[in-house]
Amino acid sequence: VAALVAEAQAALDSKDVRGAWRVLDYAIANYPNEVALEPIWHHVATASTEDDEVGRVTIATWLNWAEGAASCTFDDRLESAVDVVLADLNAANLFGTFYVFQETTGHPLLTPLYETKWQELARHGHEIGNHTKTHLKQLPAKNLLEIVKQLDDWQLFITTIEPRLAASTFAYPFGNHGPRNGPLRKHIRSRFPVARTTNKGPHTPNPPTPDEMDVLKSFE
Repeated sequence: VAALVAEAQAALDSKDVRGAWRVLDYAIANYPNEVALEPIWHHVATASTEDDEVGRVTIATWLNWAEGAASCTFDDRLESAVDVVLADLNAANLFGTFYVFQETTGHPLLTPLYETKWQELARHGHEIGNHTKTHLKQLPAKNLLEIVKQLDDWQLFITTIEPRLAASTFAYPFGNHGPRNGPLRKHIRSRFPVARTTNKGPHTPNPPTPDEMDVLKSFE
């Protein structure tokens, strides 16, 4: 790390900002939590123009060089999500991800009142994630056509709440994801960068670089 910092500083001293970025992007990709990189990173960023940023390939790091982050997620389409949770998150200046389904036996279609409340949630910047149309517990056993229909029908439903919405993440109903090479997980990997399951065991965090981004654990 010290050698990379020195190389980046030398490039910056010679006014080679792009060269400095090449070194730093390599360093951060390999040592994402190394605090010794933070000062030189700020110096290079201050010296950069928009043109210097063109063509860069970077590895994302957590805000303020933190070693990790926690996300607040809320499953299903509970009325308490918009009646209680939304106000609490907004008051704390936090954002949440809400995994909602379209309808089940116990949850019929949204009333106009709650459709308005979910619109408000989305407009505040909270994420609404895909949780399938009808929350099927046996989804991993379904064929690909049924799986695609569950997700596509959900997308049609959510755009009636907010036309601009498109879920960026997915949560398996009941946490059931099935085998790695099964039709459900293969389709989820082709469609979402991240998918979330549940975890009944020890509350250990997900690793910094998970091997399988389609089965990230969460805890009650």
